[in-house]
Parts: sequence; C-alpha cells; structure tokens
Amino acid sequence: MSEQEVDQEKILDEALLIVKSQGYQMKVAIENNKLRNSLKFAKAMLDTLKSTTLSPSNYYQLFLSIFDEMQYIFNYFREEARRGRRMKDLYDTVQQCENIIPRLFLLICVASAYIETGQTNATDIIFDLFNLIKGVQNPLRGLFCRYFFLKMIKDRLPDIGNEYEKPGASPDDTDKFILNNLEEMNGLWIRITKNNSIISGEEDVDIVSSLKEREQLKILIGENITRLSSLNCVNVELYQKKVLPKIIEILLESKDSLSQQYLLE
Repeated sequence: MSEQEVDQEKILDEALLIVKSQGYQMKVAIENNKLRNSLKFAKAMLDTLKSTTLSPSNYYQLFLSIFDEMQYIFNYFREEARRGRRMKDLYDTVQQCENIIPRLFLLICVASAYIETGQTNATDIIFDLFNLIKGVQNPLRGLFCRYFFLKMIKDRLPDIGNEYEKPGASPDDTDKFILNNLEEMNGLWIRITKNNSIISGEEDVDIVSSLKEREQLKILIGENITRLSSLNCVNVELYQKKVLPKIIEILLESKDSLSQQYLLE
C-alpha cells in the first residue's frame, strides 16, 4: 500500500469515527425530542463532507455512511410534522446553519418532509433547492449534494396521477428539473478530473487515476436517468421531443469521452 493510500485510509477512518459518534449523539437527541441538539449533532456529522483531501471513491464511502444516518433525522422531521410543527418554521430554522454543505443536506431532508405534508408547492421548493445547491463550488461536494437531493425527493416529484400533481406543480416541471439537474451533475462530474490534474501537477498519471475514480461515480449521474424512467409523464412522445434532444445537447457540449460514452449507453 502506498503512502498516499495509507493517508487516505487514515483520513476516511477519522471521518467515519466522527460520523459514528455524532450520529449516535444525534439519535439520542432525537429520542429525547431535542430539536436543536439533533440539528447540532447532525451538523457536526455533515461537516465531514467538507473534506478537500478524500479521493472520490473514499468520499463516496463517507457519503454512504452519512446517508444512512440522515434517514433518522429525516424521519424525525416527518414525525414533527405529524405532531403539528409548521414545516415552514423548521425550514427557516435550518437555513440558519452556518456552513453551506450541512445547511443544504438538512434543508433537503426538511423539504422532503415538507412536501409530504402538502403544506407547500412541491415544484417551488424543489427549484428553490436546485438553485441553492448552485452555491456549492467544489465539484465533488456539489455532485454528491445533488445526488442526495435526488434520492430524498424521488417519491415526491410531481407526476401524472400522484398526490403531488397539483395546480402550480406540473409534471412538465419535473422532467425539466431532472434534465437540468443531469446537465449540472454531468458538468461537475467532468470537473472532478480536471481539478485533480491541476492540483497534482502530474497531469497524465493523475488523469488516468481520476478517470478510474470517476468511473465509480457514474451511478450518481445515472440516478437522473432512473428518475426520468420512473415518471408516468415521460411517454414516447415526450422522450422524443424533449428528453432525447436535451441528452444529445449535453453529450455534444460536454466534450468528455467518459461522459459521452456513459450517456450514450
């Protein structure tokens, strides 16, 4: 094992220990119905995602651990809604979180529970978050934040025949959102290789390594296609007129072989 690999393993282990300890404290606070403490420990856990030293594959391992822990606080938010808490107040409270990554992950969880209550227009809050996530400048963090967003709202997207298809929340907006998100995530995915090669100064060697790392992250991009394929509103006509042309446009503009190959497949 190389020195760099040992360092990566150490950094990941330290981050996972923080997730485990802070996640435990968060769950204790949730059991005691202490909202502010729950948010405090969740934030401390999510702060590990601000790492600038983890490789993409190790960052993925960290994300998976955090994803599991975040289901507890998401379910707590849902329970709070059932108890009568106004979700708008909770949404506003979470926005006071200082750092952008913890703030966005918590907002996504609140938003998912908020949409479920029917107290807000699904399209409005989805596009609000879509625009907020643009504030994440680091490509790796931004990519995973958008992936988390997709995973948490997958059953709450307005679609033909579901409960979220309401006035002002059209299924047409849903496919527009997913295609826009696909475009954004594809751009971030491409930037991961470019950023790594610039930082290292060993362009040829590092690009090969980064391409292998990026290959492991293609499932994140594919989540957009999965969401599109699950929508009732995406029929053959919509696919031909709107979805396929947009994917071809993304293909042509990306000028990246790995991205083009994956999207074509």
